[in-house]
Amino acid sequence: MTAHSLTKCGNVVLEAMASAVPPVVAAAGGPKFLVQHGKTGYIARNVGEFVGCLLDLHRQAPVRFEMGAEARTSVQRRSWDSVFEQMYSRYESHFAEGTERENARGPEGIALLSRAQ
Repeated sequence: MTAHSLTKCGNVVLEAMASAVPPVVAAAGGPKFLVQHGKTGYIARNVGEFVGCLLDLHRQAPVRFEMGAEARTSVQRRSWDSVFEQMYSRYESHFAEGTERENARGPEGIALLSRAQ
């Protein structure tokens, strides 16, 4: 859990999430992009909210455990393998669209798709 609003990368937050510990992060800085408020942790806008979120997690063990499990699942999707799979998938769909456009062109290079519309 970090209240430091200038944290840029969020390694501490990712490590907490990987350990099934729901983080409470500041609404400023990079870690807020790692957390889904109320699902994988909390995003606090001020000190009062920060304390309130911590107390919630302390007092409500079932919420803490469920949120921690969601946090862990979320982090497991952030592997390099996952990043490359998404990138390759986007490339494949982009190339498939390009191939469809090329196949729809007539011999003069005029798109036949525009005539069908």
